[in-house]
Amino acid sequence: MKTIDTNYLVRLFTNQPADMATKALRDLEKSEPRGILLPDFVISELVYVLEFHKELSYRRTDIVEGLRLILSHPAWQMDSTLHELSLAIYESNPKLDYVDCLVVALQKLNRATDVLTFDKEVIKQISN
Repeated sequence: MKTIDTNYLVRLFTNQPADMATKALRDLEKSEPRGILLPDFVISELVYVLEFHKELSYRRTDIVEGLRLILSHPAWQMDSTLHELSLAIYESNPKLDYVDCLVVALQKLNRATDVLTFDKEVIKQISN
């Protein structure tokens, strides 16, 4: 099975540089359904890079929209339920970073019974 790194996803998201973005898209299109493992940590790093890299600095709404489009491709083997909920939390709560949203989503999906945290925003989200 193939897997992917964050740099490849950045090219898909930004379409820059054009030659790398074209190759990344071509590789994605040639893949079998669920033929590319997309690890949770790669998605998390992508969101971080898009939001905080000084040359990118995408708005949260653009990250959510673009990521939903990319993640909808059938080539990925990933935890789509977890990331759909994480994106919804990320979209609606600007005080949480994406990793915090993943933690909250794990609890909301009953994959974690307790969340050990000192983060007041995470505590607030898991108690809702």
